[in-house]
Formats: sequence, C-alpha cells, structure tokens
Amino acid sequence: MHVALSSVRATAFDAVPTPAETLLSSRRHIDLQRVNSAVCPTA
Repeated sequence: MHVALSSVRATAFDAVPTPAETLLSSRRHIDLQRVNSAVCPTA
C-alpha cells in the first residue's frame, strides 16, 4: 500500500513539475549544452 501511494505521488510530481524542478532541469540542460559544446565545438 505504501509503495503504491509513493508511486502515485511520484507520478503526480512528474506530471506537474514544480518551479524548482523546472529550474533544476533547465540548469542541467544548460550544463549539458556547455559540456557538449566544450567536447564537440562543431556541434
């Protein structure tokens, strides 16, 4: 029962990202772009 509740809660959070999650994911995306441009300057 507890596992089902936690999975439902995780699904709900995945469906509706919080502003903090959006900030973190966008920052992570920017970091990935920086790493990619550093590794492959032509990309």
